[in-house]
Amino acid sequence: MAGEKKMTRDKGNILVVEDSPIQAEVLRRLLVGKGYSVDIAKDGAEGLEMAGRLKPALVITDINMPVMDGLEMSRRIKDSKELKVTPIIILTQFTAPDELIQGLEAGADNYVTKPFNSDFLLSRVRSLLENPEGLRNNANKKCIEFDYMGKHHEIKAGRLQTFSFIFSTYEHAAMQNTELTIAQAQLFDLNTRLEEKVKERTAALKAEIDQRKASEESLRKSEEQLRTSLDEVKRFNRLMVKREFRIEELRKENEKLKERIGELEKSATGDNGKN
Repeated sequence: MAGEKKMTRDKGNILVVEDSPIQAEVLRRLLVGKGYSVDIAKDGAEGLEMAGRLKPALVITDINMPVMDGLEMSRRIKDSKELKVTPIIILTQFTAPDELIQGLEAGADNYVTKPFNSDFLLSRVRSLLENPEGLRNNANKKCIEFDYMGKHHEIKAGRLQTFSFIFSTYEHAAMQNTELTIAQAQLFDLNTRLEEKVKERTAALKAEIDQRKASEESLRKSEEQLRTSLDEVKRFNRLMVKREFRIEELRKENEKLKERIGELEKSATGDNGKN
């Protein structure tokens, strides 16, 4: 940080007042990347103290913060003799036209909506640092003079007309932003429901796959049991065939034995008759 300040101090130091550490770091990196020196305050009270001590060339502040909000801090900066010329950019969610009125009452010099466009924010920063007066009143011409996009403009509309035009533009933009916020919420809800449907379908498919695997495993086991039973039947049949062969062999041997016994009996009877 110290090295960055030493290298970029000639471009002006910027005080970022943001209670979100993530948002503050995003802003710091963006600004430092363009050669600006950056200090960070975590709320309006700390921002007011640092502004009085550091005398920044520009303040970028969020609105809703603890201790002291950005509007109150801006109001106190603009009420200070030493700091009243300090340009202030307010970061806003851009949800209601009354933010414009509150910002004007607080002395804000510019608005940048959140989430902000980096190029737009840098252009506002560059414009306020290069031309902090921004708008110049020309009493002789009864107009307001300013430069925009490299061109010089003179607006001769009255204050009420100018404010009415700006306010209506802001109100329309706020309505569009609200519609966009609603659309984003609806899209988020749709995505959430789609994710739930995908999860449900994925779970159902997993259950179906698990059931199919279980069925396949059961079928495999049944096939193994059937093959085992068939093997047992074949083995039993082979044993039965061997048994039949053996019985036949025993029957034949028995018949031969009977014949032999008969022969022996005849032979024995013949011998007895001669005697």
